[in-house]
Amino acid sequence: DQPPGDYRILWIGDARALPQPGWELSGGVAYALSDNGAPDIRDTWAGDPTRSEDLVAQALGLAASGESARLGRMLGPMSVRYIVVPLRAGPQASGAPSYPPPSALLNTLAGQLDLRQKDIDDALVVYENEAWIPQRARLTDAAAAASDQAGFESLVRTDVSGATAVLPDANGANSWSGDLPPGVTYLSAPANSRWHLDVGGSTVARRPAFGWANAFDVTTAGPATLSYDTPVTRYVFVAVQAVLWLGAIAIALRRRSRPRPRGSRERHPSARQPVAVATTPADHEVIDLTEHPFVQSAET
Repeated sequence: DQPPGDYRILWIGDARALPQPGWELSGGVAYALSDNGAPDIRDTWAGDPTRSEDLVAQALGLAASGESARLGRMLGPMSVRYIVVPLRAGPQASGAPSYPPPSALLNTLAGQLDLRQKDIDDALVVYENEAWIPQRARLTDAAAAASDQAGFESLVRTDVSGATAVLPDANGANSWSGDLPPGVTYLSAPANSRWHLDVGGSTVARRPAFGWANAFDVTTAGPATLSYDTPVTRYVFVAVQAVLWLGAIAIALRRRSRPRPRGSRERHPSARQPVAVATTPADHEVIDLTEHPFVQSAET
């Protein structure tokens, strides 16, 4: 059975084969990240890479240059559980266009000591990261010690696998709860002082982890809640957007319901017949990856 815990998938390969927008590395190769399976509507716009996404690119660069054969350990704190290289823009049976990645990329992944290849689909090269850390986890003693240091050097030297997923109950977009044991609680998200952890009614101090993420040194077990203190300005911004949208909708409805001027005539039904519009074939087929065999495998 799949161990519990939220994870990420690293998609890497020809940009035309990726199932979501991403960030370019070099030579037409791009990478992207999705949470807990195939991309969804939240992944339709890449935006600027965060600190953790920049670190993914740096780790890939170190592996590609031959400086490290421990890509899994370097990606572990980013909660990357799977690395997927699409060979075409859809499953093998779909007949989607083929976009082979550079052989150097495949050779680099094959040479890593902490990645295990999985047979999923002929259109995908899939590796499972044996050193992944869940997005909310209690770190092992070795990983906790490594979390005090920044950079990849300590990660490469340390086996960070074996972390236990914690805080499974979601209470919204940025809040989780559950019973916590003593130890280092880790959050795989860019370091921010607005993250707060309360255990048994007491606030636990936050500290940086691995130079970019968040950790909390829990000394006493108890019921806990991890949450993000959203700035008031964020709510104001959302409220202003809502007002603008409601205003636009009201104007549109008013225009549609405007009474017909006196003396106007109803058009003859024949004048309202639809007009045939010539279309050209789409440049490529759009594939729905939510039913992809890999997604089903990752969720079982």
